[in-house]
Amino acid sequence: MPRRNPLLLGVFLLTFAVLVFQTVQTRILSVIAWYYLAFFAISVAMLGMTAGAVWVYFNRARLTSGRLATTLSDSALLAAIAMPISMMVQFSLITALTPTVTSVFAGGLLMAAMTVPYVFAGITVSVALTRTPFPISQVYAVDLLGAALGCAAVVGILDIVDGPSAILIAGALSAVAAAAFARSATGPEFHTLTQRSRWRRPLVVTLILSGLVAVNLLSPVGLKPVMVKDQV
Repeated sequence: MPRRNPLLLGVFLLTFAVLVFQTVQTRILSVIAWYYLAFFAISVAMLGMTAGAVWVYFNRARLTSGRLATTLSDSALLAAIAMPISMMVQFSLITALTPTVTSVFAGGLLMAAMTVPYVFAGITVSVALTRTPFPISQVYAVDLLGAALGCAAVVGILDIVDGPSAILIAGALSAVAAAAFARSATGPEFHTLTQRSRWRRPLVVTLILSGLVAVNLLSPVGLKPVMVKDQV
């Protein structure tokens, strides 16, 4: 059996990070495009989380008890990496509402880029809820607590940092969740995780993303939107 406390901590941190990411993403969309696209961000989150849950269902035979911590850690780490990349793709697309094929294609790319982090998050949450040996009520309670506090924390986070830096913070928190999931492993699985290369270790990703937060706050040429309301 995996260790319960690190696993529940991982669920809490991941859902906290995902709701910070989603809420800040609605804010960014409403600033660089139009306010009603905030609903687009919510729809994309539902799409991605559902896609992740469907992946878990179709691959349930591969999710054996000896690889649960590895699966949770890997998917949470991929979510951490996908969050800032998704934001950078979003900033790179010009999504003006014009009746052209280019505009439709750009919108499709935007939806795809925004969906990816939620797919990995959906895999993580679904595996934690359905494949771990702990009571679903415990895991789901921690899931809801993390999500609720993540929503509330956005108010304070955006008082201190800007939107892109908040996305980097969400990615760093997701990487910490991946580290917690890795700590939940026992026996041979834990030994395998400790033997990985440094670039596949969650704490390395956490340090990189935390450093990028500092750089983005201090540098005048950091991660910032290029187009705002169709204006450079």
